[in-house]
Amino acid sequence: MEKKKISILINSIEAGGAERVVTMLLHRLKNDFDIFLVLLHKSIEYDLPEDQKIFLLDKGAENKGLFKLIKLPFLALRYKKFCKKNNIETSLSFLKRSNYINCLCRMYGLKSKIIISERTYLSFYLKFIGKSNKYIGRFLTKKLYPKADLIIANSALIAYDLAENFKIDTLFTIINNPVNLKFIETGSKESVGSIMIEKFTFISVGGFRPEKNFELLINAFYKIRDLNCNLILVGKGENEKKLRNHVKDLELESKIHFPGFDNNPYKYLSKAGCFVLSSNFEGFPNSVQEALACNLPVIATDCRSGPREILAPDTDIFISLKDRIEVAKYGVLVPVNNCELLSQAMRLIYDDKALRNKLSSTAFERAKDFDIAKIADKFKKVLFD
Repeated sequence: MEKKKISILINSIEAGGAERVVTMLLHRLKNDFDIFLVLLHKSIEYDLPEDQKIFLLDKGAENKGLFKLIKLPFLALRYKKFCKKNNIETSLSFLKRSNYINCLCRMYGLKSKIIISERTYLSFYLKFIGKSNKYIGRFLTKKLYPKADLIIANSALIAYDLAENFKIDTLFTIINNPVNLKFIETGSKESVGSIMIEKFTFISVGGFRPEKNFELLINAFYKIRDLNCNLILVGKGENEKKLRNHVKDLELESKIHFPGFDNNPYKYLSKAGCFVLSSNFEGFPNSVQEALACNLPVIATDCRSGPREILAPDTDIFISLKDRIEVAKYGVLVPVNNCELLSQAMRLIYDDKALRNKLSSTAFERAKDFDIAKIADKFKKVLFD
């Protein structure tokens, strides 16, 4: 029987949460579908299936500003022709630019089923990208997202945000991000330098971008510099030089370390004492899920969206901490951008061994809720429909 032809459209396979999700899905769904991976830019940092078919949609240099906006309809026309030529039955896209292109194809007459996946809390994201980009992003989202047949949100709050703040009444489904527990277990066994086993280590993993607010984490760590502990920041990004200089200015170079981006962050996570997420906003943070899979106690900002849904699933998702720390079922939540309370939470985890052990003992059980087998089955269902 001939497999259903699916295309997955995404900007690239660079380091990032959505890119990691797509990579996992490609490995998991390759036996069920004939999948074409369509990239706007050929940048690949994760391992793809050996026989993966790849089509490069934008063969020019990556653009910025107005030219990036102007190219959208041309890329959409090219993608529509690609889908028609290859008899694509369902087009699934990830991340905003790819989602806009996917939805534009409907206006060009694409008959394929169009599914888009929103991965971030868009209302907050648009506040961080400049005034003109904010208005353009809001306009494109409200105009184009309703063209999709289905929107996959990776958290309940993201679906709420699109429906309430963007007035989108398209059909929604919620599918959380997956974690590959077996892969994480294997990767966690790799060795790391002695710096992580000499003393208690706080760790964070992610792209060094403004919204991740690693500067807050560094400042919170400065407040507990009297403790016998280190901080490891795994990743890369536009803010790396600024963060390194900030560490130098605080004279913390001997205690805060930057091992760089690594395809296998699990070897670091499995040997750390506590994971910390300091973001201003998220979607459904893979890094928190992966930390839980490595049996780590987690501290996270109670940002929109994801951390509360992961760490305190029995609570109201609309709660947002303002002036206190919350010791939740699967981790510790703190207010967004509150250096004092974040440092207090870090000190609490360091001092309270019983709490660390309690959170560590339940971490993996929570991670199992997001195992790739369960999440892939949910994607299979919407792709087969």
